[in-house]
Amino acid sequence: MLRLAGYSVLLSACLALALAGFSQDGRKEPMGASQTQSREHHAGEEMIDLGARKLQIVRGGQGSPTVVFEYGLGGSMGGLLKFLPAVTKYTSAVSYSRAGYGASDLVSGPRTAEAVADDLEQMLTHAGFKPPYVLVGYSLGALYVRVFAIKYPNEVAGLVLVDGTPERYLLDLMAIDPQGVKRELKQLAASNAVGFTDLKGPLGARGEWQGLYQIWTSGSLGVAGSLPDVPMVVITGLKHEGASPLAAKIAEVKRREHAEVFQSTSYGMHIVTSKSGHDFRREPEIIANAIKWVVDAARTPK
Repeated sequence: MLRLAGYSVLLSACLALALAGFSQDGRKEPMGASQTQSREHHAGEEMIDLGARKLQIVRGGQGSPTVVFEYGLGGSMGGLLKFLPAVTKYTSAVSYSRAGYGASDLVSGPRTAEAVADDLEQMLTHAGFKPPYVLVGYSLGALYVRVFAIKYPNEVAGLVLVDGTPERYLLDLMAIDPQGVKRELKQLAASNAVGFTDLKGPLGARGEWQGLYQIWTSGSLGVAGSLPDVPMVVITGLKHEGASPLAAKIAEVKRREHAEVFQSTSYGMHIVTSKSGHDFRREPEIIANAIKWVVDAARTPK
């Protein structure tokens, strides 16, 4: 079993979700002989046909820009659905399950960040949404929406990046704990060799881990271009468990990397909180207020 010991601030937080099959506010059908994955269902869900397969969505509200939610690795759209009622009071919004999550059909093999972004763009088009969009990404979801924004800049009105996973995270940690990172890279390589089948959780997460292995070992998103200059809020949680000097240094690496991403916008906010770490359940208002600010900024002519 792969465990990224010591990096509880961000990377192993993502892994913990994958190991646990993290889900909120959804109903799961038990695995059966006819099933290839645990099917999580939500009230008001729809299945959007992409041609060869379908993706599960929940939508609501009216108006533009549409707010699009993207959750983290091994997670569930249920964790972000709690923001839908507030957002749909002032605009349209949608949350969806990526391939191999929830009730969405599985795609076999590695899943690159670019493939995930392409899926999202196709889902939005087939579901009848019109760009530009405000993309809200949590954890690994922040990395995915950044790739979407780089590839489809004309379809993006704004970004909310909530404690995002940086592509250079492991490589930057080499400077403060080279031996620890070498151990983690060795473990990652071993799991990658078996297609991350040693991980529990949504089957879709295995293919994503294979794509992420390339990102985290290269420090590159794998797509050319830069983020569009749109209204943006970057949110960084610095709280960490215990008083380990290493944990504090890891938090500062994340803060620096988030600040670098923020430099791509000329209009936005970088919010840093010491009350939350990777989990923002204690401060959901930070995320809710950030979404409203970006939507309002996107609607205001420059």
